[in-house]
Amino acid sequence: HEVKSAIESVTCIPVKQQRLLCQTAELCDDLPVSRFAAQSAVDVTLIKRSAEQVEWLHAVEADWTNLLNAPPEVWADRELVIVAVGQCGWALQHACPDLKADRDVVFQAVFQNGLALQHASQELRGDKEVVLAAATQCGRALKFAEAHLKTDRTFTLAVVQKNGRALEHAQPELQADREVVLAAVRQCGRCLGSAASSLKEDYGIV
Repeated sequence: HEVKSAIESVTCIPVKQQRLLCQTAELCDDLPVSRFAAQSAVDVTLIKRSAEQVEWLHAVEADWTNLLNAPPEVWADRELVIVAVGQCGWALQHACPDLKADRDVVFQAVFQNGLALQHASQELRGDKEVVLAAATQCGRALKFAEAHLKTDRTFTLAVVQKNGRALEHAQPELQADREVVLAAVRQCGRCLGSAASSLKEDYGIV
């Protein structure tokens, strides 16, 4: 709250009522003042939250499910949605389209639950870093990646090195790829069952 606390001391606007925008990006509460230390000047727009918005913020901090019956504008509020998906990645399904395409929001969601990837925008389902984070958290998330990633051998190899269980959701030709399977088994021995039958009796892997 460093930046917002500094603003409160000058304007008397409580931290909870502040929304800060830098160009078109909304700044999160955990942004430190040191982030701007190397810059001579930064233009930040302050938007004062209404009493109703503050109530929603308190509600989501207590339990994200308090937003389930909230109006659409609540699910278009970036700060509220970040809090919600931080508690439960599945909450991403309720977010507005713009936030489903917001890389920071989606990262927060898939770190909490990799399967939230299925609710991300098509562009982010094709983002290597986002999909890798999702599949690392839950191997099944790989099935929701865009086709070009699922057929990418190098990418699939990177995924199974992080989470061998993702092999179950890899393309058949990659389940028959010895190097990919070996990497997966080294990470998780139980995933051998997802390898092509021709490799299940490979003593170099078993």
